[in-house]
Amino acid sequence: MPAMIHRLRGTFLSSALKKALHRIGYAVQPIDQAPWENWHGLTSLPIRTVLDIGALHGELAETILAPRFPNAIIHCFEPSPVSFPALEQTAARSAGRIVAHPFGLGETEAQVEFYSNRDFLASSSFLHQTDVAVGEFPLLEKVDVTRAQIRRLDDVAPGLHLAAELLVKIDTQGFEDRVIKGGRETLRGARACVIEISLVALYHGIPSFEFIHTQMIELGFRFSGILDQVHGSTGEVLYFDAVFVRR
Repeated sequence: MPAMIHRLRGTFLSSALKKALHRIGYAVQPIDQAPWENWHGLTSLPIRTVLDIGALHGELAETILAPRFPNAIIHCFEPSPVSFPALEQTAARSAGRIVAHPFGLGETEAQVEFYSNRDFLASSSFLHQTDVAVGEFPLLEKVDVTRAQIRRLDDVAPGLHLAAELLVKIDTQGFEDRVIKGGRETLRGARACVIEISLVALYHGIPSFEFIHTQMIELGFRFSGILDQVHGSTGEVLYFDAVFVRR
């Protein structure tokens, strides 16, 4: 999503998010500062492999993940035929630390429509955006429809020979539940996951926080907090990065 717009830290959570968390038994306290330096404590884990699912050009992998997890190989997955060449360039200058994969992850293997935002590629998705998204972020109005490959993480992972101590980041513009469904066995072996979750319907067919939370609990994780969040024009939280750690 457009992180450069309304990306605010050091604030209170919206009433909608408070209510959602309260329904599953969590009390909410003010966030004094965003814990980006240590990734909510995840940098203390001996992470050896990172899966960056929804990697775009590899900016996060190169500037955040690689330095914060210096012993890890980072596998980047990006389905966009527009974005992938830049990801390949990022991988080429990483001395083997970053590995680029030209497909997305979901619950099936297929070639499907992909909606590419012409003016902000980070918001491109396998799901069509809603009028709410364009209303909040007008630069998302122009969309090109192309096709991209989806594969299942559980089918892909054995060929990657993933080292133990796995961290998974999923930022797929509303497709997060499909990634989880197609990667349950792989995720069972992860130490932690960071998942972008929308509270507002920015794409058609997005999962709720409650649904993602339930799936992660079933896989043996607990909700550990919020890494970052983005507010809309009214101050409402639109989406946030949820941290889940192995129980």
